[in-house]
Order: sequence, then structure tokens, then C-alpha cells
Amino acid sequence: MSSEREYWKGVPVELRILCDLESEYNKVPHQLVTPVLHYLYEHTHDYVVSASKVKLEDILRWIEVGFDKCLFPLKFHSDDWETNERYICEILEMAEEILLEENPDIFMESIVRPEAESREAFLNRFAQKLNAYFCIHYGACCQFDDLKNRMEMLFDDTKRNFTGLLNHKSHDVEWLHSLYQTDKSYEPLILLCYEKAPNYPFLEMLVLTYERYALFIEEMFDTLPEDRFYILDRIQSSVEWRLKTLCGTSRLYCQVGMIEMADSVEYWKDKMHMFEQIKEESLKRLEKRGS
Repeated sequence: MSSEREYWKGVPVELRILCDLESEYNKVPHQLVTPVLHYLYEHTHDYVVSASKVKLEDILRWIEVGFDKCLFPLKFHSDDWETNERYICEILEMAEEILLEENPDIFMESIVRPEAESREAFLNRFAQKLNAYFCIHYGACCQFDDLKNRMEMLFDDTKRNFTGLLNHKSHDVEWLHSLYQTDKSYEPLILLCYEKAPNYPFLEMLVLTYERYALFIEEMFDTLPEDRFYILDRIQSSVEWRLKTLCGTSRLYCQVGMIEMADSVEYWKDKMHMFEQIKEESLKRLEKRGS
């Protein structure tokens, strides 16, 4: 109960009621998604924030709650991202502006650290989560150049977090492993991995980014001391398993493409071959480590 109270702390009652109702009836027509986004849109503009004297981190927290409760999971809400494109774009850009005013370098330097929560820690976590929101927004709107840039930022976020986590000297490996398992904010790319892709180009870009992520983890075996291999082995197993799953999903998209004849059969066969090769290389990396 205390954690539930903590989750909603500082969130206006009217926003909580809308979010609760929407998330409770997730599988029916989403009549409350637009009202939630309209509420966020109306309450995150400069003049509203200045007049209300609400803390900027509270505004960002409202956005996080509204998005997580009413726009996820994507298997229920993919249409909502398209229908509410204007509201979503305005809200995300306002959140980005707030973060940049606080720290102009936050999107290049943000890092999630294994230490107590603080205002700075929240801003860093939210900046990385915002990159994931932008990825889904750009994917849903078919703005693939913007998507590529934002997904690269999310990849950089993940690399910074894991480099810091695995080089952390204040805690033993077992403690760090437990933290990795329970706190998914260290791995912001996972926010995209477990959601339904808005379309095939988004999914292909995610697979190729995740392959680079797997290679990054593999390379860390050459840079870290052996006492870190225990946690690194487990991280690698998780990452390679997700990469394999993404490749399997991509093959299904290709098969649908062949049936619908969106492109030539040869085009989709080449794509399927690419995903098969990525999966084979992934298995070789695991065999090399004995996983």
C-alpha cells in the first residue's frame, strides 16, 4: 500500500482518476486516452507552470504517469499514438525543453547510478525514458530519420548505464546483479524490446540496434576484470535471448510482407536471411561463453 501511495505522490487527483480508469479498462475502446493527454498538454506549458509554481520535476512525473498508464502496452494502444499525434508531440517537446533548461547536456551525459533516489537521479532516468517515448512517437508517425537519431541516443544511454554499473566499486557483484534484475531503468532499450513494434521499419531498426548492443556487451569481457564476468554473463544471456526473440518476430513480419506483397518476394527473403544470420551469430557468442 505504501508503494502505491508513493507512486501517486504529487499527481493531481483528476489526473489519477483518469489514468486509473483508462488502465483498468485497457482492453476496451480508449475513450480516456485523449482526455489524459489533453490534461497533460494543458498543464505542461510555460505559462501554466510559471503561474502554478509547480516544481518542474512534478510536471515531468505527471507526464511519465500519464504516458505509462494510458499509452502502454502498445498491443492495446498503437492506434492511440497515431490518433493523438499532435498532443503527444507537444508534450514530449515540452518535457525535453524542461530537461534542457535544467541541464543542457543531460541527453549526452545522463546516467542511472546504483544510489539513493534524488532530484538529479529522477531527471536522468526520465531523460532516458523520454528518448524511448520519442522513439515510439517517431515510429508511429513514420518519421524514420528522427527515429534513427533518437534510438541512437537510447543506445548510448544504455551503454553509459552499464559501463557505470559494471565498473561500480562500492558494491559486490551479487548486489549489482540483484539490482540489474530488479531495476530495468539501467537498460532503457528494454522499453522498446517488450512492446509491439508500430511497423516493420521500426522493428528492423530495433533489431540492428540490439545487435550492436549485444556486441557491446561481448566487448566488455575484454575490458572488465574477471570478478565482473559473473554479472556480465547473465546480462549477455538476457540480451542475446531478447535479440533472438526480436529476430523471430521480424521473420513473422517478413512472412506477412510476402503474403501482402508490399515488396517483392526476394526483398523479404533477403530480410529473413539477414535476421537468420543475426540469430546465428548471437548463438555463437553464447556458445563461446558456454551459456
